[in-house]
Amino acid sequence: MTKDKLDVTIEYCHTCGDDLRAAWIAGEVLLHHGDYINNLKLLPSGHGKFNIYFNDEVVLEHTHNPHHWPEAREVTEKLREWKDRRSIG
Repeated sequence: MTKDKLDVTIEYCHTCGDDLRAAWIAGEVLLHHGDYINNLKLLPSGHGKFNIYFNDEVVLEHTHNPHHWPEAREVTEKLREWKDRRSIG
């Protein structure tokens, strides 16, 4: 990993049909923060999983109670916060 860039992983459930949601969020991340991304990985996973990781740290996750799906807006906000904390760019 490059020191000033971020590795992003989107772990999603293929069985649940979350492929397009994961790809859409990945596209939004690259569109808005592509210069700060070292690596972006889509990771098919187990049933009900939908987690977003920055450098292997969970920053957003799908929850069942209350029911919540991470949205692209939330991910880009987290990326802005991450950059601000590290004074990147």
